[in-house]
Amino acid sequence: MATLARGMNSARSNGTSTSKGALAVGMAVLLLAAGGGAAGAQPTTTPEPTPGPTSATQPPAASTTPPPATSATTPPASTPEPAPPQSETTAPPAETTSAAPKTEAGEWKPTDSPKSTVTPGQMRSDREEIPEGFTKADADKAETMEAKIQMSRALTAGCQVYWPAPYEVCGAIKDKYNSLGGPNSFLLWPTTNELTNPDGQGKRSVFQNGPIYWSGAAGAHPVVNHFFAAWQRNGWEAGILRYPTTDEIPSANGGRRQEFQGGGIYWHFNEAYYVTGAIRDRWNQLGAEAGAFGYPTTDEINTPPELATYGTRMNSFEAGSIIWGSQQGTSDGQWFVVPTAGPGPGEVTITPGPPVIEPCPSETLHSGSVFNCEEAWRDAYGKLVVARKGRSDSEATSGHGAFGWIHALVDHTMDLDAIGKIVNVSVKTPIAGRQEYTAQFKIRGEPVIRAFVRTIEAPQSEDGHLDEYDMGLLTAYCKTGSEAGEGFCPRWVNDTLG
Repeated sequence: MATLARGMNSARSNGTSTSKGALAVGMAVLLLAAGGGAAGAQPTTTPEPTPGPTSATQPPAASTTPPPATSATTPPASTPEPAPPQSETTAPPAETTSAAPKTEAGEWKPTDSPKSTVTPGQMRSDREEIPEGFTKADADKAETMEAKIQMSRALTAGCQVYWPAPYEVCGAIKDKYNSLGGPNSFLLWPTTNELTNPDGQGKRSVFQNGPIYWSGAAGAHPVVNHFFAAWQRNGWEAGILRYPTTDEIPSANGGRRQEFQGGGIYWHFNEAYYVTGAIRDRWNQLGAEAGAFGYPTTDEINTPPELATYGTRMNSFEAGSIIWGSQQGTSDGQWFVVPTAGPGPGEVTITPGPPVIEPCPSETLHSGSVFNCEEAWRDAYGKLVVARKGRSDSEATSGHGAFGWIHALVDHTMDLDAIGKIVNVSVKTPIAGRQEYTAQFKIRGEPVIRAFVRTIEAPQSEDGHLDEYDMGLLTAYCKTGSEAGEGFCPRWVNDTLG
């Protein structure tokens, strides 16, 4: 989560508030349902992104849809920048007897008759439990801010304070926040005053579970969790996507999407990626996320050497890639297999989605052994194939050769999802006592790369240990032509298979 820090707190440059609220780390733990939002939009429900390696996607500078030139005219902000909160004065302590028990915090509501000065024993914090993450000083300050706003004839330019958070939420951002349910929504409480974005035009307020961004052209919308991560790695509002134009919207097959001025971000199976320009136009023609290609599995990136003939930019999807070049236009690349049954001998495309995984049989569970089953898949013939752990080339010795999913991943860079997807749908061919499953990636009918999975249908014995299950993974690899041996699989192979 450290990489998200710039956009998820007030440390971002050109912010006008000196207050820095503590941001809740568990962004997706408390996603409370709340109505409202933009037409068709729903509150966020995607899980929090898991920290991992830096994305390998390329920067969006060479995108199919170039970002617009920056306007020399700065539109008015959604609301005036809030004035610094006035200092509070403390009244003399009131004479009290024994303290009354505090009521538990329930659904958030504004403070009734808030005190304009901190009066010990008479504050809301003296009667009510303070939500976690805030101190009594925070709560008392927030109450005095509520009182000052109520007493102000100008209503502080349309701002509101949400006890116990001592921050003002203003203008269109306040209206959006209230429409989602305010502190009762998935965003929870504010952690900053309204901030000016680095472009000097837009505004944002940060909440415990994410920010709401505003621009004069696009309005106010929350961007959180995986959508925020995808937006962040592509430059926030300064990048190709620019400002959000909708809240999150439910999409096909349990996914979600959010629209931006420069494209759309789509989430499915725990990650989100953007699609834009001519590639998105072609993807929409093919049915978008509900079509043959499924959801994106990368942002728009530079094409790898194997695909450079067909263009300079591409997105990978769950069942293929769309490639674009200024001279070539768009090209579709998909995986094909020969079906085990059907009306004819022709090939069929591999459908989107992850492989179908089966439980490992009990006799294949050998904890700590190279023969231990890590995952299992059923092939198109109904046979169960187990992915034994195995060993890599570097671990192999005489009589103890490389095999299994570790060998496939480390030595040939094909991952379990890709292997399982090929096993699920491909025919198998007997080769030298082994079985081989094959798929090939085609663009415009031309094979570009072939992927192979090899298994053995016989028990294996090593050092007196018998692996009694007779269908196990030996290796998986790729070839780009007729070269001999077992080759490496480019990363995009894994991106487009499951």
